[in-house]
Amino acid sequence: MKREEVVRDALAKKATSHLPVTFVYSNQKAERYFAEQMHMDHEAFLKYSDSDIKDIYLMDDLNMYISEPEQLSLARDMGFVFDRGEENVLFDRWGIGWSTHSVGLEVRINALRKGEDVLSYEVPKEKGGNFIMADRLVETYRKEGYAVWIPQYISFFERGWAIVGYEDFMMKCYTEPEKIETLLDKILEYKMTLAERICTYPVVMGHTGDDYGLQRGGVMSLEMWKRFFKPRLKELWGVYKKHHIKVCHHSCGDVGMYLDDMLDAGLDILHPVQATCLSITELSERYGKDLIFYGGIDCVDVLTNGTPDDVRRNVDETVEVLGKNGGLILSAINIMPNVPVENLRSLINAVNSYK
Repeated sequence: MKREEVVRDALAKKATSHLPVTFVYSNQKAERYFAEQMHMDHEAFLKYSDSDIKDIYLMDDLNMYISEPEQLSLARDMGFVFDRGEENVLFDRWGIGWSTHSVGLEVRINALRKGEDVLSYEVPKEKGGNFIMADRLVETYRKEGYAVWIPQYISFFERGWAIVGYEDFMMKCYTEPEKIETLLDKILEYKMTLAERICTYPVVMGHTGDDYGLQRGGVMSLEMWKRFFKPRLKELWGVYKKHHIKVCHHSCGDVGMYLDDMLDAGLDILHPVQATCLSITELSERYGKDLIFYGGIDCVDVLTNGTPDDVRRNVDETVEVLGKNGGLILSAINIMPNVPVENLRSLINAVNSYK
């Protein structure tokens, strides 16, 4: 079976010829670092740690390709990326300044200056060329058998605080909630336009991304989350639902307090299932019949601090627990460059044994 068929069957909780798998590194610098450590060129390393699903990023999402020279250069030429003279910082069309030297994603400069009125902010208009990478790569990847998706990380919460500033955003949710809702509605309108366009491509799932979890508990009260984010996620996810496309949401951390409401809003797929924050056994027992789990491998503790044998056992446990109801996409998400090379090799071999 083609990888795309395997992924689609897994998302439908059907029996598959093998488990669909993905490897996700913190950025391309990490990929190149591990390739060097394993004495491979970059392309050979990506084939060694091959994934069934290929990510294709919009040109607006500078945060996701800031360490990828080819797309970054193209984005500069097309007016999606700006250098404003800040050291090690590049700006996107939203006015957000992103670090070029971070291991992961790091907002260095917010779009609004401290004290500026939230209502003064205008979301950028849709710009021609935003889908140029999708137009170039979707059919190429599919001809090679891969499943494709066009993820939209940094959706409402993270986009909002990246514009306003984290502390100011959280404070204004209490002191100026109507202004925050106006800002979020502007973001929603833009994101819905993108989602409609994404649905014209043969993607295997729709996607949103905001980190609502801390290591223990949520980043905000359930009441606040239900006011500001649940209705907007439901409306945006509705675009994909209308086109019969399942919805995936990315959130690191412990999002257990939000899951019932996320399901109520239409969530199908939880990503990355951070095992150091959420009990995968409890998740499987409570939500295994309703949710598809995308991830689950412990990249924070076991992969970083364990032994190769620990890594192998963790992969096997993840498959046994999260895969018991079908629908698992086995994935190691956000592999950092501090992972011991022997652990990464054990991970790749263990995961590939389920292909």
